[in-house]
Amino acid sequence: MGIPSQMVYAVRNRTASENKNNLPLVEVRRLEMIEMEKMFEHRSEGKYGLGMEALSKQLVRIQYENICETLPLTRLMIEERVKVLQHSIDALPEYIADAVVCRSKAAELIDACVCCLKDQIHGHASLENTFSNVESCEGKSLELSLVVKDWKEARKKDCGNASVLYSEEKFLGAFSFQLELHCRTDGEDENSVGLFLIIEVPKGEPIKKMIVDYSCSAFCEGDEIVTESTSNDFIREQIWGWEPFISEDEADDLSGKMTFTAFIYVDKVTSESEDIDRDGRMLCAQLSDLQDEFLSNIESLHSNHFFFSEHFRKSLAKDIIATRGGLGLPGSVAPHLPIVVLKRLRKNLAKMCKEYRQSVFQECKMTATAILCNCIKESAHPQLLLLLEKKMGDVFEEQMKVLGTHHASIIEWEDSMHSSNHYFMDTVQSIRENIFDDGSATPSYLADLDPERIKFMSNEEQKLVDMQIEIFAYWKLMKKRFVDNIIMSTHSELVSKPIYNILKESMIKVALCKNDEDMVSLLSPAEDAVEERTFLCSRLKKLVEALELLEGFDETVMPRVLL
Repeated sequence: MGIPSQMVYAVRNRTASENKNNLPLVEVRRLEMIEMEKMFEHRSEGKYGLGMEALSKQLVRIQYENICETLPLTRLMIEERVKVLQHSIDALPEYIADAVVCRSKAAELIDACVCCLKDQIHGHASLENTFSNVESCEGKSLELSLVVKDWKEARKKDCGNASVLYSEEKFLGAFSFQLELHCRTDGEDENSVGLFLIIEVPKGEPIKKMIVDYSCSAFCEGDEIVTESTSNDFIREQIWGWEPFISEDEADDLSGKMTFTAFIYVDKVTSESEDIDRDGRMLCAQLSDLQDEFLSNIESLHSNHFFFSEHFRKSLAKDIIATRGGLGLPGSVAPHLPIVVLKRLRKNLAKMCKEYRQSVFQECKMTATAILCNCIKESAHPQLLLLLEKKMGDVFEEQMKVLGTHHASIIEWEDSMHSSNHYFMDTVQSIRENIFDDGSATPSYLADLDPERIKFMSNEEQKLVDMQIEIFAYWKLMKKRFVDNIIMSTHSELVSKPIYNILKESMIKVALCKNDEDMVSLLSPAEDAVEERTFLCSRLKKLVEALELLEGFDETVMPRVLL
């Protein structure tokens, strides 16, 4: 025709096969002329015409052929999208307009929260019941798979967006995992294959770190082509993988069915809201650790060696000299002297009690808040969550004040030396036996108090040794009693009473006392969640209608306009 190819334009739509084969425009024009000639040949028979009606009929026929050819893929894509939308809708809260149902729902949520707390105390709760979004994912694994039936077809340049494929979306807790395959990376120098792992973190989760170990493999007709593995922090970058995963030369040599798989293990998930790294431990384990730490701190105040050290002996001697003659008798020691010494030894107890009390308070409140947020999602019932979170905080704050008063009383009890426990005399007798019995093994802290040395001591020095032994014995007795009293009172006021007696009643009272209108408002989902649910439901409805139309579509029946 003598017309440059870049100036040739078809006056009809290209067929699917012409697009697939990347047919030049000149060739399309030639085929078009053949069609025109047929129209002239059969014009007398009334089959074709040269007017708008004939042209429209030809265009409709081509469009119909394209639709029939792409129909299976279209149906598959709509079905996949329906699944994704349905999952997204199920994850969103639903608006409740009935006040009676709202009250029942609120009571159910509060009961579930308190039950989880009780399970945490007894060690019955699973990790998923405590921090579902964060820790339910930790330590778990899954497998993703993506199949490309015709690799050669997927690698073609003119496949457009189809060159980027996605695997089925899978979930661990509220975390979404998906493979993204780039059949062509369209780089400047090469057209390699890229494979990436995408992780979607739940909305509103303050995730600080998420370490994921994963390996990806590619198989061609069952034969392994390549395998890569790595470990990555996905919070800094929520999509990570390999480009190239398969080089251009290797990818061009492959054909047939390609399968891409990924094995994923979530090694560590850390939330920004967690001040303590829990390592999966429940409340009972946390409280046990705090008790052991408190006991260890009390033990470390004064070691056994301290009471029989030269430094402590000199300090006692100085106190005795300062109070000599107080009873009016020579060589006598004032009876209140051990009380004064013990009071000096106890000066740091109040500080340690406060630290222990504060630690238990923080642990209980943090666990209770985490469970509350797990049972009542912020997107589902934000106002109810805010109300109960405040009430829960008030309950623990009030119990904290009561406990502070109890601890002050326990510390005050120790201002006087008193006990009916025979542990005191047993300790004194045991130390004397260790000193004077040659057959017994002497503890290292009594090494300086051998019988020969005591024999040559003055009466005042021997009284000093007796006082050391008695102060040591009473300290051991007092220490055990004091630690038990502090731990028992703390567990009673900050753990047992709030969780078993106060929390449920207080939260139900503050939540269910509202009128019907306020009750419905209290359990209303967040506005953006309602809008998103409405939007997704509208899209889902349209896609379902489209699927129904496709199911009723018969490819063998020619449209009336083409007959």
